[in-house]
Amino acid sequence: AGGGGFRKGEPLALHCRIDERVAIALRESPLSQDQTLSDEVEGWRELRATVADTVDLRTWIRGHGPLLEVLGPASLRDEIAADARAMAAIYG
Repeated sequence: AGGGGFRKGEPLALHCRIDERVAIALRESPLSQDQTLSDEVEGWRELRATVADTVDLRTWIRGHGPLLEVLGPASLRDEIAADARAMAAIYG
């Protein structure tokens, strides 16, 4: 269930800072075969995984809201940050 929609598209080296609750789900249902999770630091882990660059990936990222920060690639981080700023403007 976890990464099924992320497998058809150009490969993307995803690097995120994730909340421990997200990490628990990813241990049960990894995004990719090469997924790695760092040791916990103050409730956060670093996720690295090669995934397909898809709309499903962006939906998954946005669905985690403040529990996930995209660190790389920079283009994806910029896209998600712009979306977050637009949402903040709407909700004030």
